[in-house]
Amino acid sequence: MSNSRIVTIGILIFLSVFSSFGQTKYISADEFNSATAAAREKLRSVTYRSIYVQKFYESGRLAETRTTINENLLPDRSRISFSSESNGRVKPILEEIRIGELRYSRNDGGDWINQELPRPQVARVESTIGTATPSVAREIKQVGQYLIADSTHANRPVKLYYRFESRLLGDIMYIFESRYWIDTDGLLVKQSDSQRNTTPDNITQQNATTYEFNPKDLKIEAPIK
Repeated sequence: MSNSRIVTIGILIFLSVFSSFGQTKYISADEFNSATAAAREKLRSVTYRSIYVQKFYESGRLAETRTTINENLLPDRSRISFSSESNGRVKPILEEIRIGELRYSRNDGGDWINQELPRPQVARVESTIGTATPSVAREIKQVGQYLIADSTHANRPVKLYYRFESRLLGDIMYIFESRYWIDTDGLLVKQSDSQRNTTPDNITQQNATTYEFNPKDLKIEAPIK
């Protein structure tokens, strides 16, 4: 499959995605990466709770759901928890609390342990959709396009940044899409990613992150003394 065919498929997806929005324009990869990186970095300076849900599919059917809850409470407190659900069973994987220079963690719902850190840190979760190892990437024909559009989120004006990438490996085309909703203050308020292939045509992974700023019920305390 030629690069022109990949671009054609990309344009059709663009039209279907952005037909309901207002003003849109193409931007460069650098512009896309700079805007989304700045929005993620700004999260370090606010109190928030994010819920990151990853859905993994096998033969078009949902096989596993992984959930990451990330909380940041200024000035120096954070909590992150990972869990996995498959076949109707939820399994806690890891929970970690950081308060100043102290870290508390436990695995699989077990006992808490604490450890002193050299400096306070905030755990971060990044999407891995659209990444590839160097050895694999060299074998892939890749096309990427980036757009920005006026949109709304929770009845507030936002800029919607959209990334489309397609990679051809042998006879299989892999399609990656990312959407970032960034408000007028430069904060990332929502993010979603998806990955699918075209031979056969099915989705393989979906990610979605939602954010709540200054949640009234957010409290982070040491689990043990």
